[in-house]
Amino acid sequence: MQERRKFLTVLSATAATVGLTQILGCGSDEEAGEGASQPTGGINGGKATDVTVGSLKKLEGQKILLGRDAQGLYAMTAICTHLQCDMSGSDGVLNNEGILCVCHASKFDKIGNPLGGPAPSPLNHFALTVGADGSISIDTSKKVASTTRTAVAG
Repeated sequence: MQERRKFLTVLSATAATVGLTQILGCGSDEEAGEGASQPTGGINGGKATDVTVGSLKKLEGQKILLGRDAQGLYAMTAICTHLQCDMSGSDGVLNNEGILCVCHASKFDKIGNPLGGPAPSPLNHFALTVGADGSISIDTSKKVASTTRTAVAG
């Protein structure tokens, strides 16, 4: 009788977890599969003059976060390292402290290092170039260190 009770308790907890995951829309097959995959190749990051020092922004229609600090521009994934929620949309909040994944309350600093919550690792950074006209191109097929920056004139 006690083993049956334990089995039913585990079964109920599992069902509740699956139900909550579906309600939140995080960790689903769609999101963890192709929906959460990072696009590859050159991604248009806009103009360097549109990214101010100290800022961090979502690139519309992309799963990329673009930032700028005193050393220059950097780009990183907007996919949370916990259960791959897409923080470029409503699952992510950017503020002065950094990034919050609202799916499961993972927190990252402005350069993608985990500060709290269940996220086990930092966000991946990607190679970024600035053309002569100031246009930003992000190559998600090339990962770089989180300290890598692209200098911007002016």
